Amino acid sequence: MGVTATTANDWDTRGFSIEWQIAPNGNQWINEYTVTATKKDVSHMLLEITDDGLPFDIYDGSSPFGEIKTWSKSGDQDLSNPLYGGKFDFEGLWPVIYTLITNRAPV
Repeated sequence: MGVTATTANDWDTRGFSIEWQIAPNGNQWINEYTVTATKKDVSHMLLEITDDGLPFDIYDGSSPFGEIKTWSKSGDQDLSNPLYGGKFDFEGLWPVIYTLITNRAPV
């Protein structure tokens, strides 16, 4: 399954888009995300991995990312709903491709 999302409104001026492919692999799920932005001020992406907050495994082949926790804010902005997931940091080099291999089905 593959999907592309392009932002609108105030994010549109940053030229931000995200594409993802998710594929089952036995008891695992391979999630690949390609993120593109035209401005360097996009600092990170919070990826909701599970909507129930239960533990999950991350397997070899996954990209390094920051902590996994419940997020209620992104930077200084409140999220509309808290999410449980991981934080990927950007270094201003586009596009960025992240891979997450986990035992949790996509949210």
